[in-house]
Amino acid sequence: MDVLGDILRTIRLRGSVYFNECFCSPWGMSIESGAKAAFHLIVRGEAWLTMSGQRKPIKLNAGDIVLFPYFDTDS
Repeated sequence: MDVLGDILRTIRLRGSVYFNECFCSPWGMSIESGAKAAFHLIVRGEAWLTMSGQRKPIKLNAGDIVLFPYFDTDS
């Protein structure tokens, strides 16, 4: 049983892969808010997530998923 897949189909989630990369230390990226939700999956190793308004970075490990939702405030 694929519970996550069932949930994503129920909420009619669709998506695209913009890139699938292997990053090596040191690296970083900045992501601006947009019209679509975004997610990142840590497959191997670790990463640090820093967000504006947060004082401390969050350590991410292999298997962690970060979801940046988009909420349409015009609806």
